[in-house]
Amino acid sequence: MNISFRAFFRRRPDIHSYPLPLSRDRMGFTFVEIMVASVIAFVLFQAVYQLFFSTLNSNKVHDEYTSKLMACRVVLMQVQRLTVDARAILHPIPSMTVGTTSSNTLVFRDSIGLVKTLSFSKETGELKMHTLDLQTGTMVPGSLDPDLGGTLQPNPRRSILGKGLKEVVFTVDSMSMDTLQYRIMIDDFHLVGGVRLLNG
Repeated sequence: MNISFRAFFRRRPDIHSYPLPLSRDRMGFTFVEIMVASVIAFVLFQAVYQLFFSTLNSNKVHDEYTSKLMACRVVLMQVQRLTVDARAILHPIPSMTVGTTSSNTLVFRDSIGLVKTLSFSKETGELKMHTLDLQTGTMVPGSLDPDLGGTLQPNPRRSILGKGLKEVVFTVDSMSMDTLQYRIMIDDFHLVGGVRLLNG
């Protein structure tokens, strides 16, 4: 049985040499599909946006906490360095009835006999130091440091020990007169320290 090539295609009208037209549902995205895709993209963008800014705020809070904690530590170390060689606490004087006495001002005598004061002002938020000049009988800002000849000279650069403080409290206990405790606070961040007096 011989059937020519043309006759074969003449009998198969469903076979074409050109592409069939696409149906209407395959011509592109519908409006509903575009809306669903837009909603999904918006939800994903919102989640990424919130995650980014929550991480940014968390880092900001952590940096603020670290900076304030370091500021407290710097002031605490300065107070500890000044009071570690204290021989006598002149103020506050502990009460035998109360047990502990606290004050925003500390007056003490150091190892060489100089009288120094550490006073905190709630109005300015500053912790200042003054030293009693025995020659003039006045309190000078800062400390009295010996020069090359051994003469004590005022050093006002050490007058302000801390700024932006919320509270500084010095506490002495009648049960342990050789111990001084202090608490330094910036906003809600605070550190507590203490020293044992020489009592020489």
